[in-house]
Parts: sequence; C-alpha cells; structure tokens
Amino acid sequence: MKTILSTIAAAFALAFASGAVSAQPTVSTSQVGTGNSLYVDQKAPDYEFYELRATIKQTGNNNVAGDPVSKTPGILQVRSYDAYADIVQTGNKNAASIAQDNITRSGTVIKQLGSENKALVKQKNSGEVGNTIEQVGNRNAVNVDQLGLFPFSIRAYQTGNDNDITAKQVNSGFGGPLVVQTGNLNKVTIDQNDAVYSGVEVQQVGHANNASVRQHNSYFTREQTILQKGNNNLASSDEQGQDNASRIVQTGNLNKATVVQRLDYSQSLINQTGNINIASVTQNGGTNYDTPNKATITQNGNGFSAAIAQSGSGNQAGIVQH
Repeated sequence: MKTILSTIAAAFALAFASGAVSAQPTVSTSQVGTGNSLYVDQKAPDYEFYELRATIKQTGNNNVAGDPVSKTPGILQVRSYDAYADIVQTGNKNAASIAQDNITRSGTVIKQLGSENKALVKQKNSGEVGNTIEQVGNRNAVNVDQLGLFPFSIRAYQTGNDNDITAKQVNSGFGGPLVVQTGNLNKVTIDQNDAVYSGVEVQQVGHANNASVRQHNSYFTREQTILQKGNNNLASSDEQGQDNASRIVQTGNLNKATVVQRLDYSQSLINQTGNINIASVTQNGGTNYDTPNKATITQNGNGFSAAIAQSGSGNQAGIVQH
C-alpha cells in the first residue's frame, strides 16, 4: 500500500508542478490476494495538455504487474498527450507489463483471467495506437514490441491454455495486426520491419496450430492473412518486397502451407480443406504494378501435394485437386 500511495502522490506532484491546463494524471490500483506487486510511474511535464491514466487490478496471489524494486513496468508511460493503459489480472501468478514512451493518444488494455499468463507490451514513439490483449485460460503468453507506430493497433485474444503470440513491428504503419486463438498450444509469430500500411490478420481455432508472418520493406502491403481451423496445421508467409498479398486458409488437420514472396506485386491464395495436405508458393516477383504474379492452390481431400514457383512478371498459375 505504501508503494501505491507514493506512486499516486508522485503522479499528482508531476501534474501540479508542470502547470498543465488539462493535466489529469490518475492512478487507480487494487490488490486483493497476497504476494502481488505493481509499479506505476507516469511522467509528463512539458506537454501543455496531457492526460495520463493507469489502472491495475490484481485479485489472486503472486501476480506481478510490475516490479517496484527494480522499477520495471506495470505501466510507466512517460511524455503523454493522453495515454491510458489498464491491467486486470484475476488468477494467480500472472505477469503483465506495458510501457509506452512519447505518446500522442495511445491506449492498451491487458486482461488475464486464468493463472500463469504473461503479457508484455512496450511501444515507443507512439501515435493513436490502440492495443487490446485478453487471455482467459492458463499459461498463455503474448509479447508485443513496436517502435515508430503512427496510428497502428494490435488486438490479440487467446482463450485456451498454453497459447503463444509474438509480434514485433519496428517502423510500423497505419494499422495491423489482429490475432485470435481459441484452443490450446497454438502459436503465432509476426515480424514486420518498415511496414507502412501493414495489415496482418491471423485466426486459429483448434489445437497446436502454428502460424508465422514475416514482412520486411512492406510499404503498401495489401494482405498477409492466415486462417486455420483444426489441429496441428502449419502456415508460413514470408514477404520481403512491397505491395504483395498473401492469403492462406486451412481447414482440417496436419496441413502445411508455405508462401515466399520476393520483390514486388505478387498475389497468392492457398486454400486447403482436408488432412495432411502440403502446398507451397514461391514468387520471385517483378517490378510492375500492372502485371503482378498470381498463384492459386486449392486442395480438397487428403494427402495432396502442390507447389508453384514464379519468376518475372505477369505469370498466372492455378492448381485444383479434389
């Protein structure tokens, strides 16, 4: 309690010392069980209008929103012009963080209802950011990093147990990604780089599915979507150029789909229904928006295998197996 009160006092001291017209640094905390710890910092002088907030609630035992001793987040916020941030944890031994940095608008909410869940958010130079992470079962993990941002947004949701999400952006963009996982032992890895329009969406329903999306100089990326329903499916989309589009849809079990796109203006659609199907698309692309490469693979049934490789511009390929 002493830590909480001193944090609140520090926040208000910053507000009044700065003389800000609309300063509203609010901290609201609540811990019910034993062994819980939290740390809120805030900061915001030099911005004439700012509104920091922060809410932490922890109900069970040994939840660690942050560490007051090492002064590592369980919120921290820094420069502001709005800010927000919430953490709600209900079970036991959950760990959440959140950081933010320069901020102009921003947001974030972490909510974990089971036990032993982990979520971290960080961010950096900020913008009208967003972020929502919600985990319901046990031992789920989310780690979002980010850097430049702009508008941007991440929503994440996981419902079962032992699901894992890692996302990293760097220069960020106007919007992305959305991840939804329902079931157990699902894994999503997202790694972008200079993304501008960004746009990643992954949804997995079932157990032990694995999805990976990588983008690098992705400026006007139109779509990098993976949708998987079933168990033990594997999907990978690796896009290195600009303005490429990829969509992978898998329904069934033990399916594997891989898309690799180099250079620019390639389009790919893989749709697999059934079990133990394998599909791969490799597009080495061109440099002309008007003559994109297009690849389609559709497989309905079990045990099919198909591969498409394209180099240059204006190529079109489609494979359908029943």
